[in-house]
Amino acid sequence: MNNIKKISLFVLVALSISLTGCKKTVDEILITGKWTVTNYYEDGVQKNSDFQTNFPGYSIDFKADKSVIESYGTTTVIGVWKNYNNSEKTIEITIPATSEVRIYDILDLRTKTATIKLRSTPAKTYDLQQ
Repeated sequence: MNNIKKISLFVLVALSISLTGCKKTVDEILITGKWTVTNYYEDGVQKNSDFQTNFPGYSIDFKADKSVIESYGTTTVIGVWKNYNNSEKTIEITIPATSEVRIYDILDLRTKTATIKLRSTPAKTYDLQQ
């Protein structure tokens, strides 16, 4: 359960990325394919190795129907996602099986390089790339 929260927070942070110079909405960008974590930070300290150990082969796939699928190792987590409070800078992921809700701020969003930076609480930052 704790691992699922970490992953969801990573995704929400990536989604709260700024949309400077981008004509697509956050939704349109998120649903373009599977995303993987390229960097993971706790309190500003890079912890990629910890993330890779806890979530081997992690990917997240946002679907146009607002479903979301997280996969790592032999685990698959299915949930739903939406823009939190109708914001283009924050996303919410809900995992119905556990009633878990994760909120991520989008710190940066770059369509040309297909990268997203997400931040969750407490002080966890995720860089995602397609």
